[in-house]
Amino acid sequence: MRITDRFEPEPEMVKHVNDYAKDLMKKMEEVVGFSEVELEARFEKLRVEETNVANFIADIIRVENPTCDLAMIITGTLRTNAVIPAGDLKLKFIADLLSLPDKIVLKSIPGSVLREALENSVSFLPKLDGRLCCISGCTFTYDIT
Repeated sequence: MRITDRFEPEPEMVKHVNDYAKDLMKKMEEVVGFSEVELEARFEKLRVEETNVANFIADIIRVENPTCDLAMIITGTLRTNAVIPAGDLKLKFIADLLSLPDKIVLKSIPGSVLREALENSVSFLPKLDGRLCCISGCTFTYDIT
C-alpha cells in the first residue's frame, strides 16, 4: 500500500520488503501447538466472562513460571476477537492474540491486594473495557446483576 504518490518506489527496497514479508508469512504458518476444542476469543465473551482462551494463556504463564502460586492477566491483553478453530495452533494465532508488547511481572502481593485487583476487574461489568482478570491457580466468583 502506498502512502503517497510523491515518490516512486525504489525497486531494490520493494524486493527487499517483499522477500522479508514472504519469510514472515511463512513463519506465521509454523505450528506451535494444538487444541482439541475451539478457543473462544471474541471480545463480547472474553471481556465479560471466563473463556477457555484466557484460561489457556494464564495457565501457560503459571506453568512456565513454576515459582508462581497464580497467574493473572486482564482480558484487554488478548486481541484476536475471533473463535479459533480446534486443531493446529499456528504462530499467527499467538501473534494475533498477544499482539501488544506486555511484560510478565513476578510479584509477591498480600491477599488484600489480590482481592482489590479482582474486585476492580469486575467493577465495570458488563462494560467491554477489557479489565476482567483471568486467573490460573485460584478461582473467584462474581455477580454482575
